[in-house]
Amino acid sequence: MLLHLMQQRDAATFGQVLKYWRTQAGRSLRDVEAATGMSATNLSRIERAVVGPPPNFVLDKLATAIGVERAVLYKAAGRLPPGDEEGKRGVIEAIMADPELTEKQKAYLIQGFRLLRDKSRPAE
Repeated sequence: MLLHLMQQRDAATFGQVLKYWRTQAGRSLRDVEAATGMSATNLSRIERAVVGPPPNFVLDKLATAIGVERAVLYKAAGRLPPGDEEGKRGVIEAIMADPELTEKQKAYLIQGFRLLRDKSRPAE
């Protein structure tokens, strides 16, 4: 059923996607807790949509723990994975193609997008 939801316009919540892939991997909440350092209680809260998706660095740990491409979790969380140049170009292309925006508005949106993108990158 979840796979059906996921195929229909990405209607699944982040928590549903996380739970789907965790169970597909045969991992318990305690297994994922041990692999990520995130408490099973908090993981359960995320899966039940009591709280929203965790920060990017945790998404990376979760993806590794359940053996799924990190882009799957980032997409479910409504984010582009860091370093996703194709996705970045897609956002910029969409801004540039919008006929209702002035050139000045486009420039502000692109600048804001780049600022947000840079701030969301994990510290190296």
